[in-house]
Amino acid sequence: MAKFSKFSSNIVYSEASDQPASVGRNNTDIIFPKVKLYIEGVEVPFESISISQAYKQLPTASIQIPPASGLLDITRGYQPKVHIFYEDDITGGDRLLFWGHISACSYSKSRNGSSFINFQCTHKNKLVDSFVLDIAKWNSGTQEAVTDPNLASGGGGVVPSAFNSLQMVITAMEGVTGVASETEAITPDQADLTKNPVDKADPSLAKVFRRFSGMPGVILNLWNQLKLGCYSDKFSNIAMQNMWAPVLDEGISFFKRISGHPILEDQIQNTKVPYCHGSTTKESQVLVPPAFRTGMTSAVQQEIAARGIQNIASFSGELTTLNQLLENFYDTTLYDMLTLASPAEVPADPSIFSLDITKGDIECSAVETIIKPRMPFYFSPSCNVLLPRMYSSINILQDESSVPTRMSAFHDALPGTSGAGRVGLSFRGPASVREAVAYNAILKGISSGPTLSLQDTKGYSYSIPAKYEQGQGIRPIRISMPWWLAMIASEKENDGIQGSEESPKPGTDEYNKLMLLAAEWDVRNGTDIHEDDGTLSADKAVNPAKKGLNPFNPTVQGVQAYERIFYHSIDYEFSRAFANARSGTIDALFNPYIVPGYPMDVIDDSPNHPSFHGMCTSVTHTITSRSIGTSIGISAAVSYAEMSNYYLPPVHPFIQTALDMVNGTVAANASSSSVGDTTPFTNTVSTLIQNPTAKLKADTFYQQVLGVGSVAPDDLIHFESGRAYPLIKQNGILTASLSNVMLATPNLNHSASTTGREANDYYSSVGNMRLVSRQIERKASIESKFSLNFIDITPQFYNSSFVNYLNPVLASNFLLEPGASMFLDYLETPDYIKAVRT
Repeated sequence: MAKFSKFSSNIVYSEASDQPASVGRNNTDIIFPKVKLYIEGVEVPFESISISQAYKQLPTASIQIPPASGLLDITRGYQPKVHIFYEDDITGGDRLLFWGHISACSYSKSRNGSSFINFQCTHKNKLVDSFVLDIAKWNSGTQEAVTDPNLASGGGGVVPSAFNSLQMVITAMEGVTGVASETEAITPDQADLTKNPVDKADPSLAKVFRRFSGMPGVILNLWNQLKLGCYSDKFSNIAMQNMWAPVLDEGISFFKRISGHPILEDQIQNTKVPYCHGSTTKESQVLVPPAFRTGMTSAVQQEIAARGIQNIASFSGELTTLNQLLENFYDTTLYDMLTLASPAEVPADPSIFSLDITKGDIECSAVETIIKPRMPFYFSPSCNVLLPRMYSSINILQDESSVPTRMSAFHDALPGTSGAGRVGLSFRGPASVREAVAYNAILKGISSGPTLSLQDTKGYSYSIPAKYEQGQGIRPIRISMPWWLAMIASEKENDGIQGSEESPKPGTDEYNKLMLLAAEWDVRNGTDIHEDDGTLSADKAVNPAKKGLNPFNPTVQGVQAYERIFYHSIDYEFSRAFANARSGTIDALFNPYIVPGYPMDVIDDSPNHPSFHGMCTSVTHTITSRSIGTSIGISAAVSYAEMSNYYLPPVHPFIQTALDMVNGTVAANASSSSVGDTTPFTNTVSTLIQNPTAKLKADTFYQQVLGVGSVAPDDLIHFESGRAYPLIKQNGILTASLSNVMLATPNLNHSASTTGREANDYYSSVGNMRLVSRQIERKASIESKFSLNFIDITPQFYNSSFVNYLNPVLASNFLLEPGASMFLDYLETPDYIKAVRT
């Protein structure tokens, strides 16, 4: 009997101490790295390669290679592994561009003599999408409760029991709290799995345990629950034990290559809240996603999170895959799962930041899947900066007709509840629209005034124009609430619950953060701004009438806990709609460093041309024997001029304070202030410009995951003159080159008096790439971690006079069943089962 063995892979890699970090300084301004294609570990010549990665999608590749007789057969009954590397003359070594497998192939030939084989490739993590869950049985606690769905659906996955219950959701929201001992690990050979915790990471993940802090821990908790349910009845889930678990845990190292942003997730992990499931007396400490946090203590926020996430499982079909479940899970919490075609190689311990990981004493791990909250208006990582000499063309399209002037959230309440027919009229944004509706309530006698009431903004608007609709009219847009959010709204309204939340105690960190949000709101929306012939002026004091519209002030009455989520969510969505009117494409130098799904900056060094801040949505590398380049998609493109004149709420309130996006001066007497008093909180800032406190936190945010610092717009452009700063990289951070620029006289930024340009990276395309480079997982690291050996091309294998080809026919006296691979060894089914039993 052939021996059955699991895959094996290491989690960390240390660069050899004698490995040079660079192969030399390239100042030729020629960027054409050598690219190598490997199929099943053997280098193969190619005619062209196109690698695409898009926001929230797995990377793909299209490969054209010279034809060879029988080459199409390698895809029969098998998915050949594909690796694509490029030689990086900045960081040194062969670095990973794509790792996946062939999913489709085609052969083409024309009479003009051209012929080729085209392989369509998907990322290796696409295997997670092949892992089918027979969810039809989830609602039952027994295997026999329903007919085997495989008979009806043709599916073929695993059958966990009672996996879509609310208790499963609550358990998953506990995240990961530690590392399991060897006896606590969830493995098939444990004597009593019922005692093993699902909130602890497998011992093999100990070195990257902190990367599962907060929301990323939910995915590992779910995986543990799934394995626990399957291993408890292992002979009904042989595929799980012998196929899926080994492939995911070791074969592609899916969980070993995941990370969140610890500087943010640690705060979510450390501020868990109690949740008691109605059917049990057990009280769990659960994670609350940032989008569901109100800044005040309320059981509503964890209830919203649990109900919303449960909805994903409850409405999943029997052919739902594990990948779909995980993506839907995070989509509900406004999180993203990003997969990098070129994984970042960073220290395994996120508390370590080193500019030189080649010393050999730093254990590094690859970050391939990033679990992050949606943050379209945050600082950009330096690897996502396009400096003036990095791109050849840019095309930005602005569709002003798509920009609304107001937004409302609607959803019909459940029939038979007191809120039926009223919930859809309640929540509007932005703040100026709510102000107009509140003033109209006074005119109509609904409110006595003079203080405006946030509660009154939930009524009819009577089409009164808001301040900034006076110049363009009213252009409304409505968005729908998730049904579960509307259901909770209806239930709470029906219960008549008021005061179901408590503000943090004055003097606590939570209270100070809440008051900073409230103080910043007063500055932005509570002050009268006068405009006269292009001149803006503002009253120094906040208009007391507007204080009642502040959703962050706990003294504002008539607002329930769940409603505070609606207000800042509406403002956030309105800002996105405003920014999304601009999108574009950029043709650039070959750039393996840029990461879709994160903000990006495009810099122009002419004061007559705009620079942009937006969101990188796609990256496509096109490689032939004659050319190499990268095309980039951008959305939510806001010009730097707009950024200096408009306030766009960058992220949800909890993230704003957790990452110091909103910060200011807190007076010494803040701890003794009365609840809701914002006067001790002054000098508040909340934008990407002139916000060094937030910038410092953003550096750590990106260093821990991508190995690079962040950039602020005012680090790149002198806003008064519109001129770009020459840059250098110091300690991994992009900063103005003080030796080559006179900051006090920006008109001299690029004058002939500037010396040393030939050695300044800012003045060459190659140098620009060096400034934004990041560490990418290298071939030597993959060979070490996965025990692989890549074989390079040798002349004797590729000769125009003959072809070395091994006929795949194994024997002449039998034929294989369709679906079998001619290149694989298979176990007979009894031997395969015996591998499980033993």
